[in-house]
Amino acid sequence: MQVYINNVTVLILGLIFASATKCLVDSEEKRSFLTRRSRCSTCKKELSFLDLIPIASYLFKRGRCSYCKSRIPFDIFLYEFFTLIVLIFYFIFDKYFIFLNLFYIGVLIYLIFIAIEDVRCLEVVDELFYIFLLLNVGLLVLNFHFFNILEWLLLVGIYHILYYIARGSIGYGDIKVFCVLVLNLNFFEGIYLFAFTFLYAGFFALGILVFKKVKRGTKIPLVPFIALGYFSVLLIREGILW
Repeated sequence: MQVYINNVTVLILGLIFASATKCLVDSEEKRSFLTRRSRCSTCKKELSFLDLIPIASYLFKRGRCSYCKSRIPFDIFLYEFFTLIVLIFYFIFDKYFIFLNLFYIGVLIYLIFIAIEDVRCLEVVDELFYIFLLLNVGLLVLNFHFFNILEWLLLVGIYHILYYIARGSIGYGDIKVFCVLVLNLNFFEGIYLFAFTFLYAGFFALGILVFKKVKRGTKIPLVPFIALGYFSVLLIREGILW
């Protein structure tokens, strides 16, 4: 029973943090973010408690503001939805994991947030990146006895060399994400991460070109594929340890 209570508590807190994070990203008043009530970005009306219930309020109100009926950005729902899905799967399969913990899950969730914003505006949003960095540093402190600074520096060097070779095909924000992620991966996992990322991105790019959904030369957000690559590396690590 206590396990279920703990899981529900973590789930609720996770959804609250997801909503708060999205509000921080979209807020034009960063300094007053923690001291003011949430409000509609269109009509500026302060939102009630019922308007702030994660996922349920969006679905019940059909994605529209209760007051001005303007459409609520779909990415707000995506933040909460992916947080819910990732946490539920973690709780279901928790007993099968050897090393995976909530820090890794937090890193994955915020990587998904960065991916959502990358799809939306083709950039790595600073507010999300700093939280992402803090989570990875926290995970590094917990696993510091596994950290090899020479391997990390070598991976950082390889990523930067590939960045300059790519000549603009890879954004520097993507490189920053790679460099932070490998704080808690070994050298081979860092190589796998890069390889999986471009394998997934390559298949996706080929698919949309074949079906003529975009023109050749169109920029494709890379962070969603970094997230898929990171998830693949975590699964491979668990598989090897089994």
